[in-house]
Order: sequence, then structure tokens, then C-alpha cells
Amino acid sequence: MMKDDNASLRRRLFIDQAGDGRLSSFLAVVSVFFIGLMFIAVSTDPVVIGVNKGEMPPNITGEARIAHSDWFAFDLYAKFNESWNGNITTDRWFVIEFMDTDCPYCWRDAETMSQIDAQFGGVIITIVVASELNIPGHESSRKEIEAFQDKTDFEGCYTGNRNCADRPGDIHQGSDGNLFYYVEDLPGKALSEWNLQGTPTCFLLKPNGLVAFNSAVDGGCDQLGVKLYEIFGSGGN
Repeated sequence: MMKDDNASLRRRLFIDQAGDGRLSSFLAVVSVFFIGLMFIAVSTDPVVIGVNKGEMPPNITGEARIAHSDWFAFDLYAKFNESWNGNITTDRWFVIEFMDTDCPYCWRDAETMSQIDAQFGGVIITIVVASELNIPGHESSRKEIEAFQDKTDFEGCYTGNRNCADRPGDIHQGSDGNLFYYVEDLPGKALSEWNLQGTPTCFLLKPNGLVAFNSAVDGGCDQLGVKLYEIFGSGGN
């Protein structure tokens, strides 16, 4: 009987030792994993969400269109190249303008956007975010946005007093392979998330999405072309 008890005791000791070994191995693997996470957290610069230079702006999602097309799903973040190598010409930059089809300043600025597209269409993607300001005379619609983009017959632009076909500038359809998106933001979701108070407000984003220009602090949308020239010279197209 004593012999059987000794054998049973030895088996239990063997099992306990094997279990302790497996537990030690598991804890070692977990420790290495967490040390790796801590190294990544310490060695990687955090990205700040915001609209100031060097920050990552909030995402813009919803429905968009290009000139004379149907609406389709749009996701700004999906277009960024997070592994961009810093070479200014390897990936396209993003010109973003928040506008309102009833805004007189946006009416005028439509020509500036056409000029920027003509000069720098080879190195940029243009995204117009069409919002509706919560002020009298600014009642927009998808039909109005389409007519403003396509420059077609529609009475209602410019606080409802002008035909969209008469706005300055060309059809916003892109040149030299540039994609010229209009994103519908009539509820003002993106406008609010970007903490913007009025239109037009313009941004230039690097290919990885970080802000390089914000018209609210960099002299207005009129200075966007100057910024693009500083970066690309006359080689945009």
C-alpha cells in the first residue's frame, strides 16, 4: 500500500512540475508581448486628431460624386497612404474645401478651385464638402449641389438668387487625371466635427492625411494656391 502511495505521489509531483513549466513559458510569452507593445507605444509618435498643421483631421464619410455621375459611398481615410515616404510627388495630396452652394464667397471661390485644379491637377485630389450653413437664405439640396458642381441649369444657388449654371469657373470635373469629388454634408456633420464656423474653409493634406495648410489660420482660401506653388513650384501639371 505504501508503495502505491509513493508512486501516486511521484506522479502528482511530475504533473505539478510540468504544469509549473507550462505556466512559466506562458508568462514569458505574455511578458515579451507586452514589452513589445510598450516599445511600440514609446517609440511611435502619437497622432493628434485635429485640423491644425501636423494633426490628423476627423474622417469624412458619406456619399460623394464626381461631375455628371451618380452618388457613391465615400471614406476620406481610405484614400490616405499611411506609409507615405515623404517624397512630394510619389502620392497625391488632398485639397479640401468646405463650401455652401448658397454662400456668396463660395460662389466666387468656385473659380479659384477651377484654377487650382488646372494648375495642380497632376498632384492633388480635390474634395469639396458641401454643407448647409444654419443661417437664413441657405437652404440647399442634392439637386443644387449637383448643379453647382456640374455648372448646369438650376435656380437656387447664391442664397437662392442665381442660376447655378452662371457660377464662375469651370465644371468641377478634374483635369490631368485629378479626381474632383463633391461630398454631401447637408446635416453639417463633417463641418461640426472639423469645428468650422463658416465657408469657404480650405485645407491641404499630405498624402498620409496630416494637415499642411488651414485657411482659417493661414490667410484664407486665396493663399491655398500660394502654398501649393511653394511645395510643387510650377510642376503641378
